[in-house]
Amino acid sequence: MRIITEQELRQLLKISRSTVHRYKTRMGLPFMKVAGKTFFNMEDVEVFLKEYSSHFVKNLTNDRNKRENV
Repeated sequence: MRIITEQELRQLLKISRSTVHRYKTRMGLPFMKVAGKTFFNMEDVEVFLKEYSSHFVKNLTNDRNKRENV
C-alpha cells in the first residue's frame, strides 16, 4: 500500500486544491485524516480514476466544445 499526501496527489494529477476537495466531497474519493493532514491510498486513487475516467473525458470534451463555439 502506498500512501500519498494531498499535495502529492495535486502534483500527480495536475489539479487544484478545490478540485481535490470536490473529488472528496462530491465524487467520493476516499481519504484519511491524520493529525489534520489529508492522505490518500494510491490504490483508491487508481480505482477512482478508472471509475470516473469517462466523466473526466466527457467534461474535457464539453469544455473544448464551449471554447470552440465562442
